[in-house]
Amino acid sequence: EKYNTARDAITTVKTEELEKAKATAATKQSELDEINAKIDTKKAEETKSEYSTSVNQEFLNDFNAQENFNRGVLAGKGELIASIAAKNNIDPYLLASIMAFETGWGTSNAIKNYNNPGGIMKSKGGLNSYGSLEEGINAMAKLLRTKYLDDGLHTIGQIQKRYCPVGASNDPNGVNKNWLNGVVSVFNMIKKGSKVTADTYFE
Repeated sequence: EKYNTARDAITTVKTEELEKAKATAATKQSELDEINAKIDTKKAEETKSEYSTSVNQEFLNDFNAQENFNRGVLAGKGELIASIAAKNNIDPYLLASIMAFETGWGTSNAIKNYNNPGGIMKSKGGLNSYGSLEEGINAMAKLLRTKYLDDGLHTIGQIQKRYCPVGASNDPNGVNKNWLNGVVSVFNMIKKGSKVTADTYFE
C-alpha cells in the first residue's frame, strides 16, 4: 500500500511537471509568435517609410526650389502637402499643381480667407470655408481621390472636365478654359525635368 501511494505521488508530480512544461512551452511559443509579428510589421513599415521618404524628398526639394510658392500662404507647406498626398495615395505634384493654379501660388482670397486651396464650392453656391489650411488641403485631397481618381478620372484632362468644365454656369467670364493648360504648365514648373501632358496617367 505504501508503495502504491508513493508511486501515485510520483506520477502526480510528473504529471504536474509535464503540464507546467507544456504551459511554459505554449507561453514561449505565443511570445515568439508575437515577436515575429512585430518584426514583420516593423519591416513593412520601414519599407513603406523608405519609399515614401524617397518620393517625398524629391517633391520637397522641388517644392522648396519653386520660388513662386513664397508669394503666398503655401510657402513652407511642402511637407504638409506631401503628407496629405501620401495619406490619400495621390501624386504630391498633382495635388500641389492644382492648388497652385487654383490659388495663384497661394495668393487668392479663397485660400487666404477661407483656407480653401482647391476652389471647392458649396452645393448651393459660394466657397467652402475651412478651419485651417491643413483642413482645407485634406478636404481637397479627399475630394480628388474619391470623386476623381477612384472614379476612373486618371489624367489632368479627364479631371478638368469634371473639376473645372468649360462653359460651366458658375464661370460667366469663361476662365475655366485656362485650367487644363495652366495646371499642366504649373506641374512642369514644379517638377524638375517633367514633361507631363494632359494625357499623363495618375494612379
